[in-house]
Amino acid sequence: KRVLVIALIFCCIFIFPSTVLAKEDIPSTGWTGHGLYLLGNNNIHLNRVDIHITVNADRTSTVVAEYELQNKENKMVNAYFGVPEHEVELQEFESQVTRKTQDGVLSYRYGNDRVSGDKINEKVKGLNTDYKEWRTWYAPFEAGEKRTIKISYKVKNKEISNGRYFISFQLDHINSWKGSPKDIHVNAYFDNKEVKAYNFGKVFRIKPDKIEENFTLKWSFDSIENNESIDFDYYYVDREIIEFLKSEGSSRVKAIAVAYGNKEYAQVIQQGKEYIQSSQGENFQKEIYFLMADAYLQLGQPEESLILYELIEGEPIFYKGLQQKAQDFIGYNKINCYLQNKDYKDMYQLILKIQEDKDYNFIFKDWANQQTSEIPQKIIEQVQEENRKPEGLEKLRLEISSGKYNNIIMIALGILALIISIFYIRYKRKKDKNTLFKK
Repeated sequence: KRVLVIALIFCCIFIFPSTVLAKEDIPSTGWTGHGLYLLGNNNIHLNRVDIHITVNADRTSTVVAEYELQNKENKMVNAYFGVPEHEVELQEFESQVTRKTQDGVLSYRYGNDRVSGDKINEKVKGLNTDYKEWRTWYAPFEAGEKRTIKISYKVKNKEISNGRYFISFQLDHINSWKGSPKDIHVNAYFDNKEVKAYNFGKVFRIKPDKIEENFTLKWSFDSIENNESIDFDYYYVDREIIEFLKSEGSSRVKAIAVAYGNKEYAQVIQQGKEYIQSSQGENFQKEIYFLMADAYLQLGQPEESLILYELIEGEPIFYKGLQQKAQDFIGYNKINCYLQNKDYKDMYQLILKIQEDKDYNFIFKDWANQQTSEIPQKIIEQVQEENRKPEGLEKLRLEISSGKYNNIIMIALGILALIISIFYIRYKRKKDKNTLFKK
């Protein structure tokens, strides 16, 4: 009992605190930029918000945000607007204001100034952060007029560890406005040539309401809680693999990595075989197998791909920060290998295994689950029946027939035989005694 208590104490001290820190190890600071603020006390109300974040293949993100505003005053005002520029540079920043007229929608592009935060921060009531700089501009609003302000800019994504980037866009600026917008939408898009299910990490401050087939993430809100933020981690897995081999490997490894990056898959396989057979092949053998396996799959040879994945799956590969994502990559490709081979049984077994594996994030699991639509229903039912755990009398019967309880049954039979023997002896003695007295 004493050992058990000590073990539980250690679990509470070390396991539970580390779990909390794992969720809060990345501060939400708006590394992907910030939204629009009204600078001053004009009676301008916010009606609608649409924010679009595009995660680009070159490790940058582009933000385009639209805010529908309305002047609630009975006079024309020249409103002052701003966007914080804090910890990241807002490249290619633009601000536009549109207005509806009888002739259609007119759009005006306004120049903006970079102003020190010391001159602007005090103009926003309840601001919790001392922003270093702001991009600011003025725009006129007629009495009662509705206008839409559109801002756009590009930022370099923040790398928080090797190969791991953090997308962070704060939403609490919406609460600084007058009015209570009920129509708030945030979408995150990704380069179609780059994004795969294995690119996403496990950190999601707010889980998306919808994930579309091309991995577009969508959130909708009717109100914003304090300090609420769109935050998630993202890995440029393919690029990181290529750059790692270019920087760490020999000239031959670099040549294979370049061919892989150029999608010259036949060349990857040929050069990979030559490298493995050479005396240098021990240095990056697993990494070259990794590239060759994917190359075989891309060339429509999934059998060879699966053979190579059996050699390296679960093995340390590349560097520590990329090892788990490499295993995600392998799981992703193995599903596609089984699909090409029409090996639906192994494919479904792997999908079930992924659903139970805590190392996979919910986006990967959602993608894997969607692949079950490619599997014939009879295969799914067959696997489910094979995996079904028997219960009640069926479970007991199978366990007995498998010999699980042989020792217990032998002991029970021995005890039963002993009890029967004792009762028989006592019965015999009593009978003999009665017969004696009758005589």
